[in-house]
Amino acid sequence: MDQENPMPDFVDDKAHPLHEALRLAFGWDEDQAIQHLDATWRNNQEVPEPRDPPPGNNQAPPQGGPPQVRRDELAQQPEQPEQPQEKKKPTIANFEEDEPPPNAIASRPSQYALQKITAFEYVELWYFTREGCFEATKQSHS
Repeated sequence: MDQENPMPDFVDDKAHPLHEALRLAFGWDEDQAIQHLDATWRNNQEVPEPRDPPPGNNQAPPQGGPPQVRRDELAQQPEQPEQPQEKKKPTIANFEEDEPPPNAIASRPSQYALQKITAFEYVELWYFTREGCFEATKQSHS
C-alpha cells in the first residue's frame, strides 16, 4: 500500500453511512458493502490485488452492483475512429396553408440575461418574469 495514501478502514464507524447507502441501493448486507468499498478503492488507487485471499475471508464479491472496470483495462481497449455524422436537411413543421401566421411574438428573456446565464453568472429572476420578458421584447423592437 502507498504510505501517502493508506487504504481507509471501511469497517470503521465513519464509513457506516456508505454501508447504509449501498445496502439501501443494492440490497447488500454489511459485508458485501465493505467488500465493494474495498474493491472500488483498490481499483481507483491501482493497487495490485493480493495473490492469496486472507484466511477466513471466503465470501464472494458483491453481485448486482455497478460494474467495476479497471483503468488499465480501459486504456488497453483500442479507440474506435469516429464516423462522420450524416447531415440532414432541417424540416419545417407542419402548418395550415389557409391560416394566417400567429400575430403574437413569443416573449423571451433579454439578451443580457441569456448571456449572463451562458457565462454562469448571477441573474436576477425579474428578467424571467412576464414583465421582464415584455420589457426585453419592447427593447429589442425599438
